[in-house]
Amino acid sequence: PGLPGANMSQKIRFLAALAVLLLAAPLAAQMSGTYSVRAAGGGTWTDLGAAFDQLEAQGVNGAVIIEVYNGTYTSTASYALGSNGTTATPVSGVSASNTITIRGASGQTPIISGSGAGSLYSGTNYLGTLCINQVSYVTIEGLRITGGTNFGLHVYAGSAVTNFTARKNIVYNCAGFGIFCYGNAGPLTNCTVEHNLLYNCQCTGSFGGLANGALCFRRPSTN
Repeated sequence: PGLPGANMSQKIRFLAALAVLLLAAPLAAQMSGTYSVRAAGGGTWTDLGAAFDQLEAQGVNGAVIIEVYNGTYTSTASYALGSNGTTATPVSGVSASNTITIRGASGQTPIISGSGAGSLYSGTNYLGTLCINQVSYVTIEGLRITGGTNFGLHVYAGSAVTNFTARKNIVYNCAGFGIFCYGNAGPLTNCTVEHNLLYNCQCTGSFGGLANGALCFRRPSTN
């Protein structure tokens, strides 16, 4: 069908303009390389949650390193990588070579504080500071994590998760677990927790009494 009242020349100009608009529309490229989070500005993002949102939206096609600089970053729902509230939002492209590393930048001591990130277990009834929901090949390194209601740092495997690493973090002053690795329907495999310092974290009662300990594993397959 033609455009009402339009001659052939007008139709051609219309189609050419439409093609230009479609070609000009930006396509979100998958992420690869090193990025930075700087609370004071001058980095890729000013908030770690924004980095997580972009990972979920765009996925990865190479190894991604996110370096976090000094500042206090307040945990929100976006601090749960792999979910948006009660909905899973997978990060596409992750693999043994396309890994995700979130780490404190060299010489920096960034603080992640608060309790806005929800575990996908039981519909986000359980909130904490930093959460990895069903995303594999993630390393959390060199962060100070504090103030979580049910956990400080948590990885949840409602579906298969492999190669989660928590290294050289300081997790403290949490009303729940310090670090909680939960292979629910998982499995959760090749999970490494090493050289972390945990203190003043509650050891009982969190997650409806499913587990106990400042550092806790539930249903891991291999570690």
